[in-house]
Amino acid sequence: MARVLCVAIALSSVVRRARALEATSACACPTSGTEADKGCAISSLVPADDSSTCDPTSLDASGFLDENIVVNGNTFIRTIDFGGLKRLGGDFVVRESRFVTSIAAPDLEETTSGDVRIEGAVGADDFLQTIDFTRLRVVGGSFAVVGQTHASFASLDVSALETVAGFFNVSDNTNLALLNVKSLRRVSGGALKITGNANALSVRANCGVESAGLVNGVVTDSAARASSTFSRGSVSYCSLCTFEDVGWQNYYDNNGNYVNAYGARLAQGSGLKAYNSSYSCDSTLDANGFLNENLTLVVNQNDVRYDLSALKHIAGDLRVSYEYSSMYGSSSELSASQCNSTSAPSVSSWLSPRNVSVFLQNLERVDGALEVSICISFAADKPDESRSRALTSFISHPRSFRSALLR
Repeated sequence: MARVLCVAIALSSVVRRARALEATSACACPTSGTEADKGCAISSLVPADDSSTCDPTSLDASGFLDENIVVNGNTFIRTIDFGGLKRLGGDFVVRESRFVTSIAAPDLEETTSGDVRIEGAVGADDFLQTIDFTRLRVVGGSFAVVGQTHASFASLDVSALETVAGFFNVSDNTNLALLNVKSLRRVSGGALKITGNANALSVRANCGVESAGLVNGVVTDSAARASSTFSRGSVSYCSLCTFEDVGWQNYYDNNGNYVNAYGARLAQGSGLKAYNSSYSCDSTLDANGFLNENLTLVVNQNDVRYDLSALKHIAGDLRVSYEYSSMYGSSSELSASQCNSTSAPSVSSWLSPRNVSVFLQNLERVDGALEVSICISFAADKPDESRSRALTSFISHPRSFRSALLR
């Protein structure tokens, strides 16, 4: 009998109202100065022209700035780094500023009413190589990255982006080969356009829209869906990681004990891979024990140790299953249909997990589901009660969770 433990934690979002944006607001980066002035930060913003206002000192303690930032046709600056900016009341636009090599707003989570648009120079090569919107979650206007031509601009990661109130456009970026929009679930104010990028563009999309497809799954307006364009080399909708290398492990555990065992260990930066070609796996465990993926572990042999003690928080699902049948070989994985069948293949001798250890003792939070299941074929002469007892040592118990259902 399979035992499945499921955990679902819903995180409430906090919505804060923006202050009224001044009609004259338009901040820009300096257009002249010394070599040291070629890096543009929040503190160096100036009014875009004589009729504009801009007060970068109004950035409050929460990281909110109620201004428009419009960098248009600037050929002086080389880098833009708006670290510390978490919420922006207006637009964030960089247009035809071809000598900018990097644009970073690593703390920016939301534009309450404005666009986020990075637009390349028309008819000229650009030098932009990297864009960092690591935490951008909500765009109150439209989102666009278009017309970037530099050979090094090959990937765009907006994996935290969930909702766009306007249109979404990532197009005509000559060498863009990887686009990560794995959290995007709503484009409510226009079309979605992904076209004119590298022919082999690989797109990582939201697992929840796989059945409908990216366009139909996220674009809310039917007319906007009809005008949407999605051109790519490949698309994967779900992340699912597993261990890249399973073999003999030699290390000292958290208690200083020397471990020499066959299996795998999850550690900071350790190798994970996509479960199979239908899935993707982009992240590794960080220094805080956080993994921004779904993780599955299928155990189909005995005398093995899997150490996940470094894992504290996983953003997706965590599934651990023991699937074993001698009919399919001494270490053969059963299919889902075999595991769900009421008539499992019979075997000549009773099997149970022997010396199988999975350590999860430091796990504190699972944002998706935590499932622990066992699928194993038994001989008819062994009673259910003894079989169940034999399987209880399969996995060590994690810490308490907010809610749990055992079945």
